[in-house]
Amino acid sequence: MKKNEFLSIKDFSELAGVSAQAVYKRLNNKLKKYVNLVDGKKTINRKALELYQLKDNVNVKQEVDNSLTTTISILTAQIDIKDLQILELNKHITELNKHLEQSQRLNENSQVLLLKQQEQRQIAEDISEPAKKSIWGKLFK
Repeated sequence: MKKNEFLSIKDFSELAGVSAQAVYKRLNNKLKKYVNLVDGKKTINRKALELYQLKDNVNVKQEVDNSLTTTISILTAQIDIKDLQILELNKHITELNKHLEQSQRLNENSQVLLLKQQEQRQIAEDISEPAKKSIWGKLFK
């Protein structure tokens, strides 16, 4: 065995990113097969660091999953708000279309009334003016 394959508990805990106390708690369980006694001191094989890296990967994955879940929730809420806004805008568009149709009908009605008024004025003018006779009409009275 190479000497640098084994680390002190303190060195191992620093590399694993955990406290020495956490390492001691795991010595009799998960780390048991990696422990070696050297001069009455416990040392741990570097390969045991993989256990902590796997754990870190799981933690990172959980954090990413939590972050994604939060992001999805926020985006879903935003989509719901946008859907409500679209419904509200559709209501406004429907109202505006109704008002436009009413305005067009009123415009058509007012144009018809104007034409009738012009016809009535023309008839009134025709009645009030004496008929002008042409030269032939005056000669052959």
